[in-house]
This record gives sequence, C-alpha cells and structure tokens, in this order.
Amino acid sequence: VSKKKPSEQKNDGLSDVEAAERFEKDYRLSNSSLISDTFRGVHKSTVRCRACEHESVVFESFLDLSLPIPAGKQKCTIFECLALYLRGEPVEWKCDQKGCRNQAADKKIDIWMLPKVLVIHLKSFKQDSVLREKLVNHVDFPVQKSLDLSSYARSGQSPPPYKLYAVTIHTGTMDGGHYTAICRNPAHLAEEKWFKFDDHDVKDYFDEGARLHTGAYILYYCDPRLLDRKNFP
Repeated sequence: VSKKKPSEQKNDGLSDVEAAERFEKDYRLSNSSLISDTFRGVHKSTVRCRACEHESVVFESFLDLSLPIPAGKQKCTIFECLALYLRGEPVEWKCDQKGCRNQAADKKIDIWMLPKVLVIHLKSFKQDSVLREKLVNHVDFPVQKSLDLSSYARSGQSPPPYKLYAVTIHTGTMDGGHYTAICRNPAHLAEEKWFKFDDHDVKDYFDEGARLHTGAYILYYCDPRLLDRKNFP
C-alpha cells in the first residue's frame, strides 16, 4: 500500500467531469491498494459563498457513508437518512474572490462515484455537552431486494444493484454494549441463508420481525457479482 498526500485541487474553470478526472488521475498516482479499489467512492463537495455566490468545488474519497438518523422519528428509511446526509449546511468559509470578504457560506455534499462494496454507518449514537445516548430507531433498508442508488451518482455512473451482504448489530448503550455480525452465506444466495457471528458462536440466523432493522449499526452492500460462488475458494 502506498499513500501520499494529494495535491491541492484548483478546479476553477473546469467542468465537474474534468475536475473529477484530474482528481482521479492524481489519486491513482499517489495511492494504490486493494482496499481503495474495493471500498473507495468519491464525493463532490461544493462550498457556495452567500454574498457573491462563488462556488468552490473539490472531490474527496470516502470509504464509508456515515448517515445521520432523522431526529424525532422512531421509524425511517435508509433513503431519508441519505437525504439528510446530502442536505446542505451553513459553514464558515473565507471567500477568495476579489472584493468579497464574506465568511458565510453553504456546503453541499454529492455522491460522485460509488464503490464496489458500499459500507453504510448509521449514526445511532448522539452526544452533546450534556447528554450521551443511543438512538433506538427502526431504519428500514433493503434486505432481500436490491439497493438502487443510480439516481445519487452525479457522475452518470451506473452503480450496481447493491445486495446486502452483512450487518453489524449493536446492543446495549453508549457506555456498554455488544457487537454481533449477521452475514450471508455466498454458497447459498438463492436460499437467502444467513449466519449470526457472536464472538466464537456461529449459528443460523432468522430475522424476527424488526430486530435486524432496529439494531443495525453498519450495513455492508456489494456488487452482486462479488457474491458469485466461483469467486470464493
């Protein structure tokens, strides 16, 4: 694995496609690993000055999507979490345009390119200066059906129809809890056969109602071609 600090991006005057191609070329010259080839996606980050409306665009790699859970809702969908994640937010930013000294701006994240294996972290823990708590929410996400994110890839990429491969479950509180893993058996995809890994204990898993959706902490979706049995020893 080789990794170097990427060069500063200067994308003024470039189209998004040109800027993204430059970023990708620079990234691949300085980074090389099986991990990045498998798990890396690309964000487009846009900061827009509220005064002169100048926009600064940079592209950034990500290895997972850390999605917030909508406040005040006991039940939501993974798409509501995505919408909240992609919603713009105010930031402090010194505009570099001549004659503009404004420091108020809005930042917007878009997904530019999706990876072969998509890791989704559900932000189930909330912490502020006073409280530390775990959010007990039912987040609905595709289990048997595919996760279609084609409308989210701004590059025009046609992402795979992601299939859920594994789920990390957290039980307990912020101060103490236990992690287990629920994983598909790639040798029995047609039967939707799953296993539960609980420390050294491994057994068949059958979801009982909303249990999987309520305790889910990390979701692992992948290109179904990676689950082809011939790809496993």
